[in-house]
Amino acid sequence: MSHLSDSLHTMDSTNQVLYNRVLVQIGLAAFRLGLLSECVNILGELCCSPKIKVLLGQGLTRGVVDKEERRRFYPLHMHISLEVLDSVFLISALLVDTPTLLSETDRRNQSLSLKKLRAFIDSTERNYFISSPEQSRDYIYAAYKELVKGRWRTVYATLLQINLWKTISNPEKVKKVLLSRVKESACRCFIINYGIALDTVDFDYLTRTLEFTPEELRSLISRIALFENQNVSLTEEPAGISIQKKEGSTLQRLAFTLSEKATQLVHHNEKLLDSKVGSYGFSEKELQETQTRGGKPKPKSGGPRNLAQQTRKKYANPGRGKTTR
Repeated sequence: MSHLSDSLHTMDSTNQVLYNRVLVQIGLAAFRLGLLSECVNILGELCCSPKIKVLLGQGLTRGVVDKEERRRFYPLHMHISLEVLDSVFLISALLVDTPTLLSETDRRNQSLSLKKLRAFIDSTERNYFISSPEQSRDYIYAAYKELVKGRWRTVYATLLQINLWKTISNPEKVKKVLLSRVKESACRCFIINYGIALDTVDFDYLTRTLEFTPEELRSLISRIALFENQNVSLTEEPAGISIQKKEGSTLQRLAFTLSEKATQLVHHNEKLLDSKVGSYGFSEKELQETQTRGGKPKPKSGGPRNLAQQTRKKYANPGRGKTTR
């Protein structure tokens, strides 16, 4: 390897733009071959940058434009379509990072593609009114909503309506490869979403639903078990897929966190109350012992309950406690 990217900052602006344009073509080639993970890694830094036009030599920076800036600018007939580039990157990120988006709770140490996909989905869902898809991003968001449910046929039909396929060479071959990637991503989303409620999934059911051959499905489940953070395994008798429950859904995790916080708050308030009014004659050790025995503890002498009993006895027997001459 030449490690060209390490010395890129020492080059002039013309070579930097040329390097970025070659990088984009490599990413588009990876998409046409169905290498979606490589496509996301190659295009991630460029597509997540707000200055993508300047990086590709298709736009000028603000302010005074010198000769060097104009020399870096490419003519219009050599421009790379930014809409095509954005669609390719979002489709690749959709099929690669949607299972991670569903199973991940910690938002730290995320990849650029996952951050871009999450920001795209959040910005779309903040709209008050989401109409029927018209643009490429609308179709990708509609495909995301169906992919979460595991409906691969609807996802594939929605992605085919994007104008991207008119600009790609040999689109039928690319569509065929894309169909297999959509099925694999739908299988991963199905395991993550429904694995919370299911212990096993029938092997024949998945082969019929996803239209996989038994060998292809076994290979996919083996890859998920080996290289991804999913507790799945193949069972022989009966033939199926065993899913070990690791964590609940997002709502269940939030409810569990809320219950823990409420328990801590109650415990803290009880300690604060005990420091003000006393522990009602009981120590924590005695309370734990009586809870394990199932009985009632004896109050300490001098506690509030014992003091109340002494007061009641004193007023119940007025002659008690008086001195006689």
